[in-house]
Amino acid sequence: PRQRPLRHAGPRGRGAATAEADATAAATETAAVSATAAAAADDTAAELAVCLFNEHYVVKPAGRGGGFAWHTDGALQHEAGLALGSGGAAEYVSLWCPLDTVSPANGCLRLLPSDAPQPPSAAADAPASEATLRWLEEEGEALAVDVCAEAGDAVLFSSRLWHCSGPNRTGADRRVYYGQYSRGAIGGEAPLCLAVRTGPAAAPGRET
Repeated sequence: PRQRPLRHAGPRGRGAATAEADATAAATETAAVSATAAAAADDTAAELAVCLFNEHYVVKPAGRGGGFAWHTDGALQHEAGLALGSGGAAEYVSLWCPLDTVSPANGCLRLLPSDAPQPPSAAADAPASEATLRWLEEEGEALAVDVCAEAGDAVLFSSRLWHCSGPNRTGADRRVYYGQYSRGAIGGEAPLCLAVRTGPAAAPGRET
């Protein structure tokens, strides 16, 4: 039988090696891009992640639970923030969640809308002066909105929003869970209160 001539495999071998090298380089580049994108996503998530700043369980006992005078939540933290050298507390948000049906009868939340007239010359992140309290009691009451809500509802508002609540005149306790969230730990390395990361970028919490 006639023998078939052997074909020279050199060029094909070099071509295969080159293609394999190109594929490896492309895979390496893709992996590097993916790693960079993942790192950027982690940085963005960390930047966007919020902290559980503070939380309260507030109970107004039946028939004797007193109200809360006009204030902003930011004002309540202002002096403590200054004491930490952070220049006062940064703006944060409060999540007010009634655990019972709330109405004016049992001391529901009353808000002064941000688009309504505000107390003249009053800083919303500082304790209210006597003049500010007088204005709120005389003028603010007519502008305030009662937040009538069912158990399990949630009311989200800024720490700079003026609000108050009346006494509980009913025969049942009025209970509320109150969570507050900030963009980063208020007070920096010496947190004013809780500094518990939330969301997908959550890190081990710290409490002081």
